[in-house]
Amino acid sequence: MENMNLSDRPSISEKNLALVVYILYAACFFVGVSFFIAFIINYIKRGEIQDPIIKSHYAWQIGSAWVFLIGFILSVIGVLTVTFISGGAPGAILIAGFFVIANSLRFLYCIIKGILRLNDGKPMK
Repeated sequence: MENMNLSDRPSISEKNLALVVYILYAACFFVGVSFFIAFIINYIKRGEIQDPIIKSHYAWQIGSAWVFLIGFILSVIGVLTVTFISGGAPGAILIAGFFVIANSLRFLYCIIKGILRLNDGKPMK
């Protein structure tokens, strides 16, 4: 058994809140407003987190959320632009839609990676 001081471990509430935020981000694929709830929690609580491992997860969550949000906005603009310019050509819409799907899969990867590393007690890099 490891000889670890209780003060060396993150508080359960900090770790649980980080997990809740990951779950809220994952839920955004079904309920879009959960993305903004998680985003707000990240920004409100990030200054209060003491454990460096959990802090790294908050930084990862915030960074991943910004990349997803910007990518999503650009992808939607691209889909609308291609649809308008091409007059709704199916091939053009498929190509533009690919970027929406790729951005979503990347965000899902970030969420899963974060949950697994949080569960293992490892920081994000």
